[in-house]
Amino acid sequence: MIRSKLLCRTAVSAAIACLGSALVSHARAQEAVTVTATRTATRINDVVAEVTVIDRAMLDRATGRTLVEVLAQQPGLQFASNGGLGKTGSIFIRGLEARHTLLMVDGVRVGSATLGTPSLDNLPLEAIDRIEIVRGPMSSLYGNGAFGGVVQIFTRQGGQGLTGNAKLSAGSHGYGQAAGGVGFGDGRFDLAAQVQHTSTRGVSATNPNVPFGNYNDDRDGFRQTGGSLRLGWQPVADWRLELVTLQSKGLTRIDDGPGADAKAELENRLVALSARGKVLAGWATRVSASEGLDAYNTLSSASAFASLGTIQTRSRQLSWENTVATPVGTALALVERTHETVGRPDTPFTVSERHRWPRPGPQRRGRRPCLAGQPAARPQLAVRRHQHRRAGLRLCAHAQLARRRQLRQQPGPAQLQPALLPRLRQPQPVARTGPSWRIEPALDSR
Repeated sequence: MIRSKLLCRTAVSAAIACLGSALVSHARAQEAVTVTATRTATRINDVVAEVTVIDRAMLDRATGRTLVEVLAQQPGLQFASNGGLGKTGSIFIRGLEARHTLLMVDGVRVGSATLGTPSLDNLPLEAIDRIEIVRGPMSSLYGNGAFGGVVQIFTRQGGQGLTGNAKLSAGSHGYGQAAGGVGFGDGRFDLAAQVQHTSTRGVSATNPNVPFGNYNDDRDGFRQTGGSLRLGWQPVADWRLELVTLQSKGLTRIDDGPGADAKAELENRLVALSARGKVLAGWATRVSASEGLDAYNTLSSASAFASLGTIQTRSRQLSWENTVATPVGTALALVERTHETVGRPDTPFTVSERHRWPRPGPQRRGRRPCLAGQPAARPQLAVRRHQHRRAGLRLCAHAQLARRRQLRQQPGPAQLQPALLPRLRQPQPVARTGPSWRIEPALDSR
């Protein structure tokens, strides 16, 4: 009898502890700030769109996984992959096609203009500080490619004082990873540098049931070296200059038929320079210039239809963004120009470049005060003007009035419609990782 009471008390205590932990996690999620949903810093529970923030702690628990697998663990997202690390992967938000998802790294578009999909297979996870996922149409803020949603990656930023981190991981199938970084900040200047090297022998990317005779019983490994650098300087109060750069090179082996060790080199590179600050009380501005590169170099192939050489997309972007506080909300106005060029080794593309001048008109976001648990009505109005060299001029408007509760449940994977997804080959299991060690000493810079 006494033992039963003790077990009952233990179970009740554990349930209370789990409930308390869940409430704390929910409260922290509600207090989190998003930039992607409105292009300005806003609390998650104050925006209409469904937003998820993946922090650094969650990424540390995803050792050995690919970026698409990390994203697919979130509600409303599903993925398809042609293998493990370094293999082509796609993300589907709420059942929409992969081409309807926009991927950005610190505000820079990352993707292939020839495929029309984001490039998720060669970004180093150790360079990432957090990931913001916004579900739902965002074309009024980000233009084409954001019909299903936006995934924005933010690289590490230096904090106060001198800090460092180091990581060493090992696992099955020859998996190994070494990473390290350093950060510094003194109020006016901050720096964050991160490097990473990953290698795995992997498993076969296909199985005997794959169609078109693409099966090849060999190991399809992956090797990647990447890093990021972020510099910030605050010359005067309320103004900040920032330089962000990221580069990652990888060598991946694939299966496209027997008789050859098919492999390709991957390269992603971006650099962005921005300045932001307050012009007047209630008026903030941001000017940025960036360039990104996505390259896929086929070194060898067993397919007669594959062309050896590099297919690449180079993107240059200029933007000027302004936010003005008004009595009814925050007005956002921006001018943004994107210039993309593509190339391939053999016959040039018929159209090898394009210019986009999306000019959104004033966007106004209002907010009515409400208590926790009470419904809040939040109007959003955006007008966007698209000008394309070939398509001519197109004017579109987007308006919505959402009524929601601050305490809500996000849609889960069970609400997806798999019938809308393309039938891609079944992904292979990733290598199981062994022990992982992380050292993050906090050093006093004084």
